[in-house]
Amino acid sequence: MILTYECRNCLKIFKLGVKACDRGELDQYHNGLKESCSNCSYENEIFANEVKAERSFYTKYVFLIALLIDIVIFILAYRNFPESIITRNSGRQYIVFAFIFIFPFIMSGLIVRNEDKAIRNFNRYYV
Repeated sequence: MILTYECRNCLKIFKLGVKACDRGELDQYHNGLKESCSNCSYENEIFANEVKAERSFYTKYVFLIALLIDIVIFILAYRNFPESIITRNSGRQYIVFAFIFIFPFIMSGLIVRNEDKAIRNFNRYYV
């Protein structure tokens, strides 16, 4: 989760270099924070209710990372155990391979859902 604010002078959006779980924590520890705009050099006094939460850069691409992990796992499994992938004797091996391939997507889905919930909670409640 990235915290952003808008410059009062040029109305450009910037990242805030502070971490907080909710606006109450932001207000308690960083109330009246002063940031200077890198575009117009205006000194902004930032209050907790002016800050918005957005999705971070890494969680936008978490499913792509899960796909890359699956491709690497498949290549390693095929190189190390080619006979177990090619033969069709047991149905259990397919269940194991399916679980191995689904697991990164389940984890990435949980990461995205938790971050979306944190963003929604941050943006919903005001101090």
